[in-house]
Amino acid sequence: MTGLIESVWDWRFSGHVRFVSLGGTWFVLVMPHGPSWLLIALAVTRLGATPLQLALNRRLGRRHPLASRDRYDWALFLLLMAAVLALPNASRATGLSEESFVLVVPLLPYSGLQLRQCRRSYRAHLDLAYPPTLA
Repeated sequence: MTGLIESVWDWRFSGHVRFVSLGGTWFVLVMPHGPSWLLIALAVTRLGATPLQLALNRRLGRRHPLASRDRYDWALFLLLMAAVLALPNASRATGLSEESFVLVVPLLPYSGLQLRQCRRSYRAHLDLAYPPTLA
């Protein structure tokens, strides 16, 4: 089974999965009172797919490494951590702990990180498909 998955798992497919996963996260945030069966299905799928994607990406990264993270990635990561740490205090101060729009604060830098990772994955796929030639 793993061989079958790895035969179709490349950086392009990984980027697609990451992008769809990010879209699902935003869907849950925007539609918190949507159909409960759909929200539960999305949550369970993400819970199971995230470790699988991590494992497949690690194996793929050993064969075809991605470009290194740069200072913008680290800045977004630090912004994300600061937002996550500040969220409980902001929620207590405003009384909006149950409102989903409070979660937008950490979701923005998280989305930036995910989109940059998607771009890095697509770039790695293109580099493998069309290797640079020496002139």
